[in-house]
Amino acid sequence: MQALIRGVGEGIVGFFQHPYQHGRKDGAAGILKGSTIGVAGVVIKPLTGVFDAASKTAEGLTNTATYFDDQPNTLRMRDIRAFYENSRYIKSFNEDDSYFLKYLNNQNILLIDTFRLFDIELKKSMYLIIT
Repeated sequence: MQALIRGVGEGIVGFFQHPYQHGRKDGAAGILKGSTIGVAGVVIKPLTGVFDAASKTAEGLTNTATYFDDQPNTLRMRDIRAFYENSRYIKSFNEDDSYFLKYLNNQNILLIDTFRLFDIELKKSMYLIIT
């Protein structure tokens, strides 16, 4: 819309400005030359404004339609699901494992593998993590 208004404004200003400028420079022949340029500007400048406004509108529609094309989905509903041991089978979602993988990922640490160990004396499971 601004381009259209600017085009009409420039056409009206040019209608008066060109004859004056050319008349001061070249006299009566300059007034005739400036009037011709001014009249042409009254027609051409608004048309240029219309085409510029249409172009800007089309550019805005294109940008709106392609806004989400290059952006990955950054809004996760749930954190990363862990795969377990060498078999890589999927079991139900484990929030602790997911939190651990998210922490490693945020620290730019590559998780290579994990091994479950069992301490016979303590009767307790432990994990060996290779990064």
